[in-house]
Amino acid sequence: MLLVPEGALRLKGAASEIIGLIDRERTVDAITLHLQQSHADADAKQIDAEVKQFIEKLHKRSVLLFRS
Repeated sequence: MLLVPEGALRLKGAASEIIGLIDRERTVDAITLHLQQSHADADAKQIDAEVKQFIEKLHKRSVLLFRS
């Protein structure tokens, strides 16, 4: 469960793992690479797409802000 201004997001599957990897140091690519290495049996392109989709969803809801 991730608390957000409008309520809460229920984290399913890889979502909680992605959230656990988000810090002020890792890039989206670094998070993706970590998950691809941790789940070598999974499709790397699917992991890439899912990470980007999830992070974009958080960004659109103003839960996650990017720094330049």
